Amino acid sequence: MNKKTIEISLLAGLISTSQFLNAAPSEAEISEYLKDNPNDLSGLQHTHSHKGYQQFDFNAMVDMDKLEKTPGKLYSSKEDVMKVLMGGVKNPTGDKELWKEGLMFEGVEPMPWLQSAANWFPRTETVQPNEMRITFMGTSPVIRPGQMNTSVFVELGNGDNFIFDIGEGSIANYAAAGLALNELTKVFITHLHVDHFGSLPYLYEFGGWSGRWHEPLTVYGPSGTSEEYGTKWMVDGMLKMLNWHTDAFDVFPAGNQIRVVEFDFKDDGGII
Repeated sequence: MNKKTIEISLLAGLISTSQFLNAAPSEAEISEYLKDNPNDLSGLQHTHSHKGYQQFDFNAMVDMDKLEKTPGKLYSSKEDVMKVLMGGVKNPTGDKELWKEGLMFEGVEPMPWLQSAANWFPRTETVQPNEMRITFMGTSPVIRPGQMNTSVFVELGNGDNFIFDIGEGSIANYAAAGLALNELTKVFITHLHVDHFGSLPYLYEFGGWSGRWHEPLTVYGPSGTSEEYGTKWMVDGMLKMLNWHTDAFDVFPAGNQIRVVEFDFKDDGGII
């Protein structure tokens, strides 16, 4: 056997092995595999818990040669795309219809008042009386475009809302969500690292300027081992820092009242 014959044989073997590795497992192979690995659904053709759902395989299901010969555009129109975004895509399964959009599980599905199955459009969805909506406005101690310091916004069905931490930059996401700054009146600070309260000065000044006249901005935060390590001390320093700004804006009607409620930092798990 010469060198060229060996190279051809090796190439044929590699191609054969590659085809075997890329082949989708049969139903029998899946059943056999799941006997020993009931919770591992990775890489299987049928990965959804609902019977009858089959993972979409582009290479197996789309004939590109045929598609390229089809007259007209290969891409969806803007109207088609918006229809999917706003209305979702339903996948009929037996006598049920499952939403095939996002990570939807049984018992969790879009309700009539939602605009989309997997997309949230600000100011379009009213929180229902028995619901709570939690939005992460910032999640990191590092600031960069598209990534803000920690802040969690909680909305209740009765119209009330709470902010848990308001790190630097997160206020931009509150504005982007269509929230008026004078709607944000209760801030809970978990601890006094600056990446957890850096946007408080902005909310204090511009929330008041935006019309927070009916009630003060209330800040809940921990006490310290001594007075200078507590939330009241931090807020007092903030007000001194903002003195020029506050005075410069006094030509506008503004609600610049602020109330601080300190809780005992040692009371782990207590109720405020």
